[in-house]
Amino acid sequence: MALPKYDGNTNYVRQLDDHVKGGADVVKHAMDKFGEEFKDWFNDTYLPALLSTEHNNSGADNIGTTPILEGADTVQKALSALLTQIQVTAIGQLPDGAITDAKLSNEEGQIKDRVNDTQHGIGDKATLETTEKTTIVGAINELATGKQESLNSDQIRKITLSTADPSGGSDGDIWIKYA
Repeated sequence: MALPKYDGNTNYVRQLDDHVKGGADVVKHAMDKFGEEFKDWFNDTYLPALLSTEHNNSGADNIGTTPILEGADTVQKALSALLTQIQVTAIGQLPDGAITDAKLSNEEGQIKDRVNDTQHGIGDKATLETTEKTTIVGAINELATGKQESLNSDQIRKITLSTADPSGGSDGDIWIKYA
């Protein structure tokens, strides 16, 4: 809800005849009438709306602003969004999507570099020692099961990555469900 607009009359003096009957008192009354009505409207309507602390209808809810955060188009929404960010930061949580690839360092030894090294290591090992080259999971399964000669059957684990719920398999198999 927006703050209320003044819809009262503003032309009392203009409405007077060019030759006012009743003299100065009529002119004074006409000049004071707008000021009195505006003062009453301002004190009784506008200020209460501006000073309101009613939930979802406070003064801050009724003052628009250029959004500094998505969806924060009123002062109240901007304050609430900022408070949430401060609270989340204070307790050490990060909002979903806050850490992007652009925010991670490309420097050697940092997380992006270590993940790339791990992926290349898995790919290199799969290339050297497996015939399954279409998926990392297939290569890992082939590497794991390729040592059957030296492992007992209770030491072999099938690893499955899937978006589906686990089905089939044997005790001890590993099923990783991802979205």
